[in-house]
Amino acid sequence: SMNLVKVATPTSVDEPGGSVSFAVQVNNTSAVDTITINTLVDDIHGDLNGQGTCAVPQTIAAGASYSCAFSATVSGNAGDVETDTITAAGTDDDSNPISASGSATVTINDLPASMNLVKVATPTSVDEPGGSVSFAVQVNNTSAVDEITINTLVDDIHGDLNGQGDCTVPQTIAAGASYSCAFSATVNGNAGDTETDTITAAGTDDDSNPISASGSATVTILDVLPAASLVLSASPQMIDEPGGLVQFTVIVDALGSPESLTLTQLTDAELGDLSGRGNCVVPQVIPASGSYQCQFDLTILGLAGDQVTRLVSARVEDDDGNSLSRDASVTIVFGGSDWGDAPDLGYPTSSLDDGARHTIVAGFFLGSSVDAEGDGQSDFDALGDDNDGNDDDDGVIFDSVLIPGATARLSVTASQVGMLDAWVDFDGDGSWDGAGEHVFTSQPLAPGANSLSFIVPGQIASNVVARFRYSSVGGLTANGPADDGEVEDYRLAVESVEIVPVPLGFATWLLMLIGVVGAGALVIRRSMI
Repeated sequence: SMNLVKVATPTSVDEPGGSVSFAVQVNNTSAVDTITINTLVDDIHGDLNGQGTCAVPQTIAAGASYSCAFSATVSGNAGDVETDTITAAGTDDDSNPISASGSATVTINDLPASMNLVKVATPTSVDEPGGSVSFAVQVNNTSAVDEITINTLVDDIHGDLNGQGDCTVPQTIAAGASYSCAFSATVNGNAGDTETDTITAAGTDDDSNPISASGSATVTILDVLPAASLVLSASPQMIDEPGGLVQFTVIVDALGSPESLTLTQLTDAELGDLSGRGNCVVPQVIPASGSYQCQFDLTILGLAGDQVTRLVSARVEDDDGNSLSRDASVTIVFGGSDWGDAPDLGYPTSSLDDGARHTIVAGFFLGSSVDAEGDGQSDFDALGDDNDGNDDDDGVIFDSVLIPGATARLSVTASQVGMLDAWVDFDGDGSWDGAGEHVFTSQPLAPGANSLSFIVPGQIASNVVARFRYSSVGGLTANGPADDGEVEDYRLAVESVEIVPVPLGFATWLLMLIGVVGAGALVIRRSMI
C-alpha cells in the first residue's frame, strides 16, 4: 500500500497568478513490500520527471517515503481556484501494480482595481466678471493588473463631459495607463469669488467591480479696477466778443470696463455740482463698456482774444467699492476780427471794399491791446476804432510830423515776433498803390518797441493817411484778411516847405537855426494838418 501527499506553497496568489511551489511526498505504507515508483504525473503540470527535484523511477522500502518538489505558475482571474492532482504509479516487489494520488488547491486572490483623476485649470484666475477657462482631465488606471472601463465623466458644474471638447466615454484603460481629454467652459463671478468644480469618472474593472475617482480645480475671479474717461466739449468753442450762450457736453465713458460703473459725482470747478443743470443727473449707472452723456448751457462773456477754460470732474465707482476720478476741460476762445478805420476816401476799409481785417489771436497785437469790430470803422481822422470805447490803435508812434524830403522816424510796439507791412498815401489820392507808398514790406519786428524809419518824398499831399498791418507771416497787401495780428490806420501831420531866395551874406546863425536846401535858399516851415 502507498499514499501521496501534495502541498502547495502558497495556497493562494494574487491575480492574475504567480509561482507556486509544490511539495510531493510518496509514502510506502506496506508492512513488508518494497515498491517502485515508475511515473509521477500532475494532471495540470504534466510528467514531473525532471521537474524540480522530482525524478523516477524511485524504489521505496516498506515504511519509507520519497519526497521531491517543483514549482509551477498558477494563473487565473480573481476568485479562480486551481486544484491539480499528482498520481504516482509503479509496482510492488511482487510485481503487482500500485498507485496513489494527492491533490493541492491554489486560489487566485482578487486585487482591488484603483484609479485617480487629475484636473488642471488654465488659467487658474480670470478677471471679473469672468472668462473662458480650459480644463485638462487625466484619468489614471493605477491598478496593478486590472483593466478598467470608464463609462461616465461628469463635472458637477459643467455637466456631462461626453462630447465636450475632446472628451468621450466609454474609455477602456489598461493597467498602468491613462486617458486624457480637455474641454473649455466659462467661469463667471464677482471679484474675490472662487469656483471649484469637481469631475467624477465612474466605471468598472475587469471583474465588474464598480470603480470611480474624482478630481477638482479652482478658478479665482480677480478684481478689475474701474476704467473710465471724461470728455468735455463746447458748442460753439469760438465765440465773438462780448460772448453768448455756450452748450457744454459731458461724456463719461466706461472704456470697456468689464462691469457696470456708478457715476457718483459730476462737478464744475466754478459751478459746483452739475446734477440738475441741463439734463445732467447724478447718480447714474453706466453699463459695462457703455457711456453716459448730458448737456448744460452757460452764458460766457469776454473780450476778443480772451480764453475762458471750464473744468469738469467726474467720479465713478464699481460694485466692489473701487473709485476713480477724472478731469476734463475745454477752452472757449473769444474771436472776432480787427478792422481798419481809414477815411472813406477810396481806401479799402469796409467789407464792401474787401477792407483790411485780422482774425484776433490772443496775445498777438500792436501796442497794448486789440479789439474786435464787425466791420471797418471809416473816420476822416482815422479814429473810428479809437472812438468805440477802446483806444487800441496805439502801436505806432512818430517822433515828429512828416517833413517832405526828410527821414521819418517812428516806434512800432509788437507783442510778439512778427512782420510789419505799412503804406503811406503820400500823394493823397485815396489809395496806397502809388510808387514808394509801400514803406515797409514784411519788416521783422521783435517783441517790444522797434525803432524804424523811412524817407519822405520831397513833394507830399497835405492829407496823408497811413496803414500799418502786423502779422506772423508778412507779405500782406493793403486790403484783405490776415490770420492774426492787427491793423492800425493813422492820419499823419505834415509840414509844408517853402523855398525863399536870400542873399549869401544873410546871418549865419539864422541859416543854422532853420537850415538850407541849397545855396542862397532859406527853408521856412509851416505845419499843416
